Amino acid sequence: MRGAEELLPTTTDGRTTAPDGARTAGAPTGQPPTIAQEVLAFLRPRRRAARAEIIQHIKATRPDIEPGSLARELSRMVSKGTLISVARGRYALAPTAAGGDA
Repeated sequence: MRGAEELLPTTTDGRTTAPDGARTAGAPTGQPPTIAQEVLAFLRPRRRAARAEIIQHIKATRPDIEPGSLARELSRMVSKGTLISVARGRYALAPTAAGGDA
């Protein structure tokens, strides 16, 4: 059985290349990840975090995101079931979001 990487074309230095127009995980090419993608990427290895930890991480990685936008997105993610509010100001990944994308 062959792996998917073996089916992709290779460059002269042996690296595989994605086909033209192929979609990759995350945001579209040239665009930064969404707030939800940033939050999920931060929470996946931790499983839960305080709002202050999430805000600190987002400020460090994405200074273009306003705190109000982040607060609204956290609320939206709880409403959609992507996150669970486990206590006031503490969030955890919903079981279905542990391995998926926003």
